[in-house]
Amino acid sequence: MSKFTNNGDVVAGLTGGGVAVSTISVCVFILQLPIAVSLLPAALLGAGVLFLFPGTSLAERTTPNEKEAAAITAAHLKIRSLQGYATKLPAKHTVAIGLVREIAAEASRILVAIESDSNKFQAAEPFLNQYLVPIDSWLSRYVLLADREIESAKDFIASAERNALPDIKSQLTNLYENLHVNDVAQFLAGSMGGMAFPNIELNSEK
Repeated sequence: MSKFTNNGDVVAGLTGGGVAVSTISVCVFILQLPIAVSLLPAALLGAGVLFLFPGTSLAERTTPNEKEAAAITAAHLKIRSLQGYATKLPAKHTVAIGLVREIAAEASRILVAIESDSNKFQAAEPFLNQYLVPIDSWLSRYVLLADREIESAKDFIASAERNALPDIKSQLTNLYENLHVNDVAQFLAGSMGGMAFPNIELNSEK
């Protein structure tokens, strides 16, 4: 069996097949319906099992899979690391301290959005590997140099506080917005929560 096979899919497939066969048997031998007629309810019941059986790829997920859960756990640790950098900077770097705190706060709210919405679970690994890991690596070096007040690093530190830190914060803010593109589209289409709302004209002029 392939290592990428979902065990839930296998069990659901076997169960669905069993339900379909049983349905055909009942329809043909007990209800004495033609086989052609019996195929429709058998197919519907079998497909229903695939959609409703917990743990299948087709069923609505309520928990992240193993890789996603591991990425979420690792992301929490990285964010704690980001939060700690603000306390390690010398007090005179007031602007940088504020920006590092804001970066950690942006990262934290992104993670909350990911782990609280099953539609966003798949973003956990990219968020960890493409954002948190490189940000943590860069901040660790920046904080080290700023804390030790290395003369040859003054230009780098000044540039970091003027350009790099605001840019990191901006990228995280954009990521948070992008994560909610579908949510916003659904809301504006009047379909949030399965309820019908009139479309809202946000740019209407008086």
